[in-house]
Amino acid sequence: AAGAASVRVVACDIADRDQAAAVLSDGDTRPWTGIFHLAAVLDDGVVSAQTAERLATVWAPKAAGAAHLDELTREL
Repeated sequence: AAGAASVRVVACDIADRDQAAAVLSDGDTRPWTGIFHLAAVLDDGVVSAQTAERLATVWAPKAAGAAHLDELTREL
């Protein structure tokens, strides 16, 4: 109703730059006009129980994914 002509739903490890680049250059001729970055990795626990490894696991798809999307879509 808001004017979207098409929607693509794709899954990839957005923390993996090569996978993100592959999704963005999948050969579809329709231009990218918006991207929803919905990284969802959960590691429930109290803050005092978090370790560097656990935080890295949770934050990689969020922070690295956002950085990859910024870099790969900057010219779009």
